[in-house]
Amino acid sequence: MKAHQAVHHDLVLQTQGLTKDFGGFCAVRQIDLSMTRGSIHALIGPNGAGKTTLFNLITGFLRPTSGRILFEGRDMTGASPAQRARLGMVRSFQISSLFAQLTTAQNIRIALQSRRGGSFDFWTSRSVLTDLDGQIEILLNDFGLTAFADQPAGNLSYGRKRALELATTMALSPRLLLLDEPTSGMGPEDCAALTLVIKKAARTSTILMVEHNLKAVAELSTQVSVLVSGQIIAQGSYAEMAENLLVQQAYLGAGVGVQSPIEQRYV
Repeated sequence: MKAHQAVHHDLVLQTQGLTKDFGGFCAVRQIDLSMTRGSIHALIGPNGAGKTTLFNLITGFLRPTSGRILFEGRDMTGASPAQRARLGMVRSFQISSLFAQLTTAQNIRIALQSRRGGSFDFWTSRSVLTDLDGQIEILLNDFGLTAFADQPAGNLSYGRKRALELATTMALSPRLLLLDEPTSGMGPEDCAALTLVIKKAARTSTILMVEHNLKAVAELSTQVSVLVSGQIIAQGSYAEMAENLLVQQAYLGAGVGVQSPIEQRYV
């Protein structure tokens, strides 16, 4: 019993038979996922495989036709995105936004204050502000933004804006961080920098990401689930998926190697 309880406690996210129909079209069918604490789980698959639908079900932007979603053992199937966020399931990039006229540091301050609830502390004790200053410095440093602390967020490069979005998300102390194609639109240099940032985020959060860039998936993921036609056809490490014949066929046709052709296609 004790061993069973320990395993259950280590599970952050589970989906059980998750299914979504759109007017007779089954976008995802009988999806079973299990994510353990501290893992980075990647959802990959060809275009139209159902990745976005599955992600929207997990984050609460769609309601499933059938099946369940459990977060840390709690049934979240009917919970709104806001309810999920309050419990520590936070989605980044797709819905996060920056205040372009405010500085990088001010954007992080607002995120930290929103976590505390109540007002934005325009009248507050010096000790509270000092405490936030320390947390701001840590986040700026962790995400490579110290040199840009006083620059308006709107003036940052695309890659640094993405890093700031992730920093403001991490200010909310998420237990499960959901990333929707975090490297989308990035060049190799920005992508490499953001990969390091995501690794830092993984020190304190479990991460689920949908990602087309398989170089990033190979670098980051501890577990990969491959979706094709709304169903998971394979799960395991990236190396295992690269050798899996079903995965190779799904991406490029029978007998074609996965690793470099897919990376060239999606990077």
